[in-house]
Amino acid sequence: MQRTLATLILSATACAAAAAGPLNPPSGAVGSTGKTLTELEPRIAISAINTPGDADSQFRITAAGSYYLTGNIVGVANKKAIEIQGSNISIDLNGFTIQGTGGATAGDGINIDTVATSGTVVVRNGSITQCRTGVNMPLNYGSIKLDDLTVSFCTSSGAIVNNGSARSCHFRSNTFTGLLMTSVFSAENCTSSSNTGSGFSATQGLCMLRGCTASGNGADGFDTPFCVINECQAISNAQIGFDRPSLITNSYALGGITPLAMSGGVATGCTAEGGSADGITATARSRISNCRVFGAGQNGIRATGAGCTIKDCTVNSCGTSSGAFAGIKVDSTDCLVSDNHVSQMTTGGDDVGIWVVGIGNMIVRNAVTTANDWYNIAAGNAAGPEIGSAAVATTTNPMANIGF
Repeated sequence: MQRTLATLILSATACAAAAAGPLNPPSGAVGSTGKTLTELEPRIAISAINTPGDADSQFRITAAGSYYLTGNIVGVANKKAIEIQGSNISIDLNGFTIQGTGGATAGDGINIDTVATSGTVVVRNGSITQCRTGVNMPLNYGSIKLDDLTVSFCTSSGAIVNNGSARSCHFRSNTFTGLLMTSVFSAENCTSSSNTGSGFSATQGLCMLRGCTASGNGADGFDTPFCVINECQAISNAQIGFDRPSLITNSYALGGITPLAMSGGVATGCTAEGGSADGITATARSRISNCRVFGAGQNGIRATGAGCTIKDCTVNSCGTSSGAFAGIKVDSTDCLVSDNHVSQMTTGGDDVGIWVVGIGNMIVRNAVTTANDWYNIAAGNAAGPEIGSAAVATTTNPMANIGF
C-alpha cells in the first residue's frame, strides 16, 4: 500500500512539472501576447478629436479608412452632419441615427464633396432622418455604395447618388424623391414609400433595379426612363407605376393613373392592375408580351406609337370608367397584335375587345370573349377573318381572330 502511494505521488509530481513548463525561460525581453486596442478595433471612431468639423460640418473625414459611429448624431442648424472629402472611405453607422434639425435649417446627413472625393465611399447600417438630403453625392467624381440604410423625413430627397449601388435600403416620407440616381447605378431589394415626389428616379437612364418596391408616393413609383427593371413592384403611386423602362420583366404594378408606360422598350411577364387611365401604354416600337392587364379604367393596352408589338397578353375587365374603351386599342401604324386573349369588356355596353383606329397594322390569332363588340378594325389593316365559336372547329385559316 505504501509503495503504491509513493508511486502515485511520484507520478503526480512529474505531471505537474511537465505542465508547469521549463523553469528557465528563453533569453530576451518579455513581450505581450495579447492584442493592442488598435488590433481589437482597427476602425476609427467619428468624434470631435478624430474627425473634427469645420464651418459648415459637424464632422469631416479626409483620410482613407474605415470609420464608425459610437452614438447618435444630433444635427446642428445649417451644418452637414458628416462631410466626406477623401477617397476610399467606409462609414459604419453601427445601428445609430443621424438626426437633423428638420425644416429650413437642416443640413445634409452625409455629404460627399465630389470635387475632393474619388474612389469609393461606403455608408451602411443605420438611419438618417430629418436632414436636408440624407446622402448627397451631387456630381460624378467616384462611386458610392449604400447598404442597409433607412432614410426618412428629409426636406429634399432621401439620397442623391451617382455611380454605385444601393442594397436593402429604405427611403420613406422624404419631401422630394426617395432615391435619385443621376448616373450608372443599381438598386437591389430597396423600398421607397410615401415620398412627396417619386419613389425611384433616374435622370440618365443607365440604372438597373431588382427586387425593389415603390408604394404610396406622390408622383411616379419608378420614374426611371430607359432603365432595366426586374421583379419590382409599384403599388398605389399617384401617377405612373413604371415610367418608360427600356426593359421590364416579371414586375407588378397596381393603381395610379397608368400602371405601366412604355416608350420603345420591352415588357415581358408583367402584371398591370387597376389605374384610372390605360393599364399599359406603348409608344415608339415598344414590345409588350406575356403580360396580364386587369381592371384598368380605360383601355387595357393602348399603342399610340408606330411599330409596336402586343403579343400573348391577357386582358380582363378593363374599361371600368364611363366611355367607349377597348381591351387592346391601336391608334397608330405598323403594329402587330397577335395571340392575345381579351375578356369581360362589358362595362357600360360600349366597350370593344380589340379596336384598331390606325392603318397598316396586322391583327391575327386573337381571341375575344364577353365583349359588347369583339373587333372594331378600320379599313387599311391586315387582319385575319373574324369567326365565332361555332366556326373554330372547321376553320382552315391559321390567322383567324375568334370571338365568342
